[in-house]
Amino acid sequence: MVSNPQKITDMKGPGNIAEKIINYFVENDLPSDAVDAFGVWLTDEHGKEEKENALFKLWEQKETEMTAQSKRTGGIFLRWKSLGWIAAILLALFCIPLSISIFADSDSTVKLISSNDGKGDFILPDGTKVWLNSGSTLEYSEEFADKEIREVKIEGEAFFEVTKDTRPFLVDMGSFSVKVLGTRFNVRNSDRFTIEEVTLESGAVEIDMGKKGSLMLKPGESFAYNPIKETWLVENVKTSNHTNWTNRIINFEGERLYDIIETLEHWYNIKITLLDNADSSMRLSFRLIPETVEETMTVISLLTGYEFRIIDNRNILIYKKN
Repeated sequence: MVSNPQKITDMKGPGNIAEKIINYFVENDLPSDAVDAFGVWLTDEHGKEEKENALFKLWEQKETEMTAQSKRTGGIFLRWKSLGWIAAILLALFCIPLSISIFADSDSTVKLISSNDGKGDFILPDGTKVWLNSGSTLEYSEEFADKEIREVKIEGEAFFEVTKDTRPFLVDMGSFSVKVLGTRFNVRNSDRFTIEEVTLESGAVEIDMGKKGSLMLKPGESFAYNPIKETWLVENVKTSNHTNWTNRIINFEGERLYDIIETLEHWYNIKITLLDNADSSMRLSFRLIPETVEETMTVISLLTGYEFRIIDNRNILIYKKN
C-alpha cells in the first residue's frame, strides 16, 4: 500500500514522475489517505502542465487498449474503469470535457456516457462496435462477455454493428427490446422525442414488445413506437437519414429539405419542426461538417430564404416568413 505521494515518486520505470504517480493512482486501489494525498498533489499549481500532459497521454494509451478487439474480459473492465477515472480528473481539475466518459457502478454495471456536445465510438468486449450520439448513455454488465445473452441498455441514440455470435445480442429500449445475432441498426430512445425508434440498415432484428407481441424488421425498415399511446408503425425509410450522424462529414447533393431535416435531427440529437408554410420538397446542396446547430440553421436559412427559431436546446422551428 502507498500512503503518501512521496513514496509514489520513488517508483522505478519509464516515464516522468507525474506519469508514474497518475498511472499508479489509476491502476491501483489505494487507501483513503493516499487518495487524499493524491488530490492535494494533483491540484497543486506546481507542474500543472506536466500533470495535464501526463493525463492526456494516459487517456490516449488506455483508449487505444480499450478499442482493441479482444474477447479477454479479465482486464478490459479495468481499462474501462481507468478511462472513467482519467475523464473525471480532466473534467474536474482542468475543466476539459471529453466526448465520452466511462464509469463503473458498485453493482458491476459499466456505463458509457456521452456529453451533450460530443459523440464517439467503442468496441464492446465481444467485438461489437457502437457509435454513441450526444447526450446518450449505454449500460452493460461487467460480465457481458460471459453471459448467455449479450445485453445492453440505451438511453439516447446509438448505432450498432453487432459481431456475429451464437449468443443473441439484446438492446433494452425501455418499452421494448431489440434482439439480433449480427447486424447493423440504429436505435433512438430519448426524452427529446416522444417516439422510440429502431432503423435497420442490414441483417435482421426482432422487436419484442412482451405481451403486445413481436415482429421482424427487414433492411430499410424503421419501427416507431409511441409509449404514451402504446401504438407503433413500421415503414420503409431512407436509412442514411437515420445513420449519417455517425460520419464526420455529410455531403448533401440535391437532397429534399425533409430528408436533410431528418438527418440533422439525428446529427444534433434535437427535434426540428418544419411548419406547414414551408416547402419540404425543396432540394438543397451543401456540405455538413462539425458545426454548431445555429451555424447549420443559418446556412439552410440562406439557401431557402426561410426563418428559423431555436426554442431551447431541444427544439427548432423552420418557417416561411409572411
